[in-house]
Order: sequence, then structure tokens, then C-alpha cells
Amino acid sequence: MAILWACLALFLFRVSAQLAQYFFEWPFLPPFEAWHSAVVPYWLLLVIQLAIATYLGRVAANIATGRVQPTRRSAFCWLGFGLIYFVTMAGRMILGLTVLSTHDWFSNRLPTFFHLVLAAFVIVVGVTYLRINRVGLTEGDIAA
Repeated sequence: MAILWACLALFLFRVSAQLAQYFFEWPFLPPFEAWHSAVVPYWLLLVIQLAIATYLGRVAANIATGRVQPTRRSAFCWLGFGLIYFVTMAGRMILGLTVLSTHDWFSNRLPTFFHLVLAAFVIVVGVTYLRINRVGLTEGDIAA
């Protein structure tokens, strides 16, 4: 359970740090451009990031309080999506460190790292849902 909160905290740090760099230049943080792949306008990215953080917070809270009754299908959907997402972003990272190091989208490591964090969150939700579904864990078991 702690890994979900850690992933969410890392993601919130990313959102906050990028926002801080947008308005001010903090010398101890990477420049704004390092946080932003420029695939979508920043204002839209920020809205999407806040929506994602809110949703993931609700998912983590529901798991922590035992307010979930996941099906095997939902567990495999979370797990499958998370694995595809993780492998895709790991591939992006590897390509950016090697043959596509001159391409901005691939070589911009910070966004890719935080995509890996989000993918890890999704995978952990899938694994947790499988555990809950398989052995009928109780609220106390989930929090441990």
C-alpha cells in the first residue's frame, strides 16, 4: 500500500516542481523545459495532471480503506495496461539514452521517469486487486 502513496507523492512532486519552474526559476530544480515534452500545451498538461492525481488519490484511498471489491477482469485490465505503459516508457527511456538521443521527445528523461512512476502505480493497483480478489483480503490485510 505504501508504494501507491509513494508513487502518488512522486507524481505530485513532479507537478508541483514543474509549476514552480513555470512561474519562478528555482536554481535547485531542473529548468521548466526539462519537465515538459511540449506534446500538449502546458495549461492542458497541468489540468490533465491534476485530474490524474485526483483519480489516483481516490484509488489509493479506496484500497487503503477497503472500499473496493475488484473483479479479476478489472485486476487484469489494470495490470495489463500498467505493463504495456511501463514497457513503452522503458523503451522510450532506452531509445532516448541511445539511438534517439538527439530527438527531444525521447531524450527528455524527466517526463519519462515520471511516466514510469505512474506505470508502477497502475501495476501495483493491478497486483493489489488480484490479491484482494484471489484470497478475499479484508480491510486490515490491505492496509498492512
